[in-house]
Formats: sequence, structure tokens, C-alpha cells
Amino acid sequence: MLTGKTRKELGVSFRNMLSELVSKLDEMGWDIGEGVLMRTFLVISTGEPRFSKARKILNELSASKIKGYLEDLHDVLTYAVDRILKRELNIKETFLP
Repeated sequence: MLTGKTRKELGVSFRNMLSELVSKLDEMGWDIGEGVLMRTFLVISTGEPRFSKARKILNELSASKIKGYLEDLHDVLTYAVDRILKRELNIKETFLP
């Protein structure tokens, strides 16, 4: 559903945009899976953690809004990883399993 809408309106699939985010986080030294990212995306974009409840809201979003929420997800996770975990809690990648 998300890939079809973004591919049609923006020329790029949601899956590819999500994969790019996974790669960026990997480059930062953090292994955050697509499942976690997708669940976080659902909450940011719809306020719902479950896809079954979020589906209706997602259907109504434009592709540019979907892309914007994905960019928000990147910003939130980058902030959380860099600022909160690294700076304030002094947790480094090497300490995590």
C-alpha cells in the first residue's frame, strides 16, 4: 500500500526509503531493524502502533506526507541515538549486544 502510493506519486518506493534509513543508521553504528522502524513510523504518522488500526489513516495520507513522516522518523531516531544514548547516557555501540 505505502510502496504503491509513494512509487506512483514520488517515483520511489516506501520500501526503498525505509531501507535507506536502515543503511544510514547502520553507518552510525546502530542495528535497528525494519520492523522497529515500521512500528515507529506507524506511531509517528498515525498515532497507532498496530497496522490494522493505522491502515485507514495511512490510506488517506499523500505520498509527500508519508515521505515527510519518514524524514521525521529519521530525525527522531538520529536525535535519540546521538543525543540521548551517546551523549546523555554515555552508551556506545560497542556496549550493546
